Amino acid sequence: MKKIILFIAFVGLTVSLNAQDTLKWKTIKTYYGNIKNNNYIRIGELDGAVLNTDSISLLIPDLHILNVSQDTFPSGVKFSYVIDFYLYADTGLLLMDHNVSTNYLIPFDFCPNDTFFIGSSTGFMAFPLLGVIDEIERMGIDFKQISYWKIIAGVGYTSQNGYYSEQVFYEGADTSVFYVRKGGVGVQETEQETNIAVYPNPTNRELQIISSALRNECIEIVDMTGRIVKRLNSPINNTINVSELQNGMYFIAIYSNGKRTIKKFVKQ
Repeated sequence: MKKIILFIAFVGLTVSLNAQDTLKWKTIKTYYGNIKNNNYIRIGELDGAVLNTDSISLLIPDLHILNVSQDTFPSGVKFSYVIDFYLYADTGLLLMDHNVSTNYLIPFDFCPNDTFFIGSSTGFMAFPLLGVIDEIERMGIDFKQISYWKIIAGVGYTSQNGYYSEQVFYEGADTSVFYVRKGGVGVQETEQETNIAVYPNPTNRELQIISSALRNECIEIVDMTGRIVKRLNSPINNTINVSELQNGMYFIAIYSNGKRTIKKFVKQ
């Protein structure tokens, strides 16, 4: 079985002789995001996502965790989480890797039935996608062989209870299958129409296109995977309601006078 260290400089797993056999923390779902202006921005669910290296340089899993126990974990309790990483071809498993985070501190009292996001509120493991792909190819694996990627992610340790046994870890982990494309989205911010702007940016509800043109013929909003998530023909007053979009970064393609201008905006 081929094995590779995929993530940015974190520690390896320490096996405990006192592994706990009762699930305390469960991963509800795994999300992913990006870093902008030194802040983490959640993009969407990882399961089923298509990640393009043109727009996402780091894969940053963001785990939504639920306290399924009757215990309260006070602020300052340490924890670490585990990401098992798999690459599959049509013929089966190509590669697997086991990654364990550093120890992080819970920043608040984590009570029964409470939830929080690892990654956006504590600390994260970051997988540099192009670096991972380069290392995979140096190992003799053709990137084109990879049909899909999978991670299994969950909490593996808390200083209050010790390490989870393997069985309990997998019971409390979440599995996400996703896809990686090496370039080819074809979406980049353009500046050929300097008289077009979007405002406010960031926005949480409406986006206004400020343009010298009387009317823009078509508007497309594209997420960071290159997927068109909204399309409007001749929007009224050049105003677009984006409140239904998930928080994160998007491109907006503005078609006017036979030209296409692409701008970035952030939904928050």
